[in-house]
Amino acid sequence: MAKNYRILVVNDELEILKVIEEFLSRQGFSVWIALGSEKALEVLTSGSNIDLIIVDLKMPKMDGIKLIEEIRRLRKDIPIIVLTGSIYIEKYREELNRLNCKDVLLKPIDLNLLLEKIRKRLS
Repeated sequence: MAKNYRILVVNDELEILKVIEEFLSRQGFSVWIALGSEKALEVLTSGSNIDLIIVDLKMPKMDGIKLIEEIRRLRKDIPIIVLTGSIYIEKYREELNRLNCKDVLLKPIDLNLLLEKIRKRLS
């Protein structure tokens, strides 16, 4: 299942990017990483045919909500999974629902749960 899917992981923490990249690569996914929102938009506008995006909610310059709004302008129906370290996720829930982001995972990341959400979104 995983070999044909391309996933973009967006975070402002390189260590988290590397952990997720290594884990998903071992599962057979093609993984692009973007250190921040601006890099993610570069990847998406460069013609990369991304199938799913994993976005950190809290990032400097452009936070995850603003990035998701931009992604929705470019690719309305692409599945997005949101990661956050914020225990106050409920204050973002309405906004995320409006942006069609139903999957939100709290840090520290449970990689097996992340994999389950990815498979569900790509099936």
